[in-house]
Amino acid sequence: MNRYVNKWAYALEGSLAASGSVLPVPFGAMERLDGPVGSVYALTLAPDQNVLNTAPIEIVLATVTAPGAFAITRGAYGTTARDWDAGAVIYAVLLAEQLNSFEARFADMEARLQALEGGGVGENTLTTESGEALTDPNNEPLTTGA
Repeated sequence: MNRYVNKWAYALEGSLAASGSVLPVPFGAMERLDGPVGSVYALTLAPDQNVLNTAPIEIVLATVTAPGAFAITRGAYGTTARDWDAGAVIYAVLLAEQLNSFEARFADMEARLQALEGGGVGENTLTTESGEALTDPNNEPLTTGA
């Protein structure tokens, strides 16, 4: 079997015990996770390449501890650490929790940018309970008309 399955997935080169803390992936695979120290990557383990229709799965968190070095947390997000045979697939995906975090961070950044550009909420601007400006279909703020 080709060790490289697709852009985001690899086949394990050896077995991985439930207590294992070193992922048996091809040389250089972990280098693709090149974020700064403290970056956390969610990796999913599945029995084969048919990752959408297979069970069980295990989510592993890989935290960058130094350039090229990782701490591994097994059985994340309610999954269970288990034994995996060589040939099982490991792949990196975005989880719903990460997408929600991105959405919240983007909304906060957008609000700060609007305030910096003078697009903050004016005295006569109608707002939601949380203080966000109400806008029309053209994204113009709605006002009291005063």
